[in-house]
Amino acid sequence: MPKLILAKVRAFTILETMVALTIALLMFGMMSSLFIQISRKSYSSRKLKAHELLNSFVISMSQNDSFYNSKMNIDGYLIKTRFTKVDSFPLLFKSKFEIYDDKGQLLDQVNKFIISQKSEDENQ
Repeated sequence: MPKLILAKVRAFTILETMVALTIALLMFGMMSSLFIQISRKSYSSRKLKAHELLNSFVISMSQNDSFYNSKMNIDGYLIKTRFTKVDSFPLLFKSKFEIYDDKGQLLDQVNKFIISQKSEDENQ
């Protein structure tokens, strides 16, 4: 009858494996939380830049006294303008400015009433 040789085999116990998996899951959770925070900050900085760009665009349009509906790309953002005359006041325009990112998502909008400096005949 062959003799049985008992040798000690080195291996991890189930407890050591569970501890290692728990540590790995905690690290994964912390890294995913960090990634989500960075993504949100990136989105909010894009939104702030779009807001600043839209406000400067609104100021320049108000000063130019040119009121026509348009779409234009500035710095990778799409700006849409819409003007409608107020019926009872011929020199008063209701304006709507919207800014979109490259994915078509609305980032900001501004609604304003603008008084034209031109006469009624010049605006038409």
